[in-house]
Amino acid sequence: MQPPITWAVFDGERGVSEPAPRWRNTLLTMKPDLEGWGIPRRRTRYFAVRCFLWLELLRACVGYAGQSEDFLFQTNEAGAVIVQYVGAGGGVAVPPVWEGLPVVEIGSRAFADAVGLKSLALPDSVVSIGEAAFSGCTGLTNLVLGAGATRIGPSAFYRCSNLPGLALPVGLTKIADHAFTGCAGLTNLVLPDTVVAVDPYAFAGCARLARLSLGAGVTVLGEYAFYGCGHLSDLILPDGLASVGERAFLDCSSLLVIFLPDSVTNVASGAFSGCVWLAGATNGSGLQTLGDNAFNGCV
Repeated sequence: MQPPITWAVFDGERGVSEPAPRWRNTLLTMKPDLEGWGIPRRRTRYFAVRCFLWLELLRACVGYAGQSEDFLFQTNEAGAVIVQYVGAGGGVAVPPVWEGLPVVEIGSRAFADAVGLKSLALPDSVVSIGEAAFSGCTGLTNLVLGAGATRIGPSAFYRCSNLPGLALPVGLTKIADHAFTGCAGLTNLVLPDTVVAVDPYAFAGCARLARLSLGAGVTVLGEYAFYGCGHLSDLILPDGLASVGERAFLDCSSLLVIFLPDSVTNVASGAFSGCVWLAGATNGSGLQTLGDNAFNGCV
């Protein structure tokens, strides 16, 4: 069995053994003491430099990795990324800084299926929430998104079924597909004016959603965007909205009245199908295309 590698700080020909430092910062000033491995001292400098070059290449390809008490991190050109939550649950506050770097992103599936997570606060430094980052966090009842968030990825909060409320930050530009699908506890939703698109299935299955205010910037509602929001009765469509996607409000059975603004040019097939209590719909002057069965099953 080979002895463990020790490291030495060299001053000329003298060496003093010390624990290995973090390679990222200090490896070029260090040399491994490999004499117990049968490697001559004169060759250890060559060995150390090669190790450094390989580790730098690895860091450039996959990012420097490290860990705090509750999180695993990687780095990118913008800062630190949480790639996995390893804590015990309960209330969690994501730190704004890790090892001097801003925490800028929650990586894909970083908190996925953390059923013990009860409350979560993200700092303003976080600008991106990755795909399925919090999917399946069924115990999550309180969520605070930092003011810096501009991107919420696909399925980011998929089936966070006990989340009752949500304040979306100004600066967010798009709600990705399935981002909040199955968030059955949501009751009220206001989209900021910076959001321009609500992608397919973004809020499908939010069964208790009763009030919805779409921001003034929304121009496109994707297919099935609010499918199955059976308690939705208060809906304001903004001036500037251009298109209502296929079956966007399918089976929103509590809707009573719809006013389409003049900016709407296209209402796709089945857009309001199954809205069984919809007693009136006012079409704006700009409507050019009304899809098949757009109001199928309405009163």
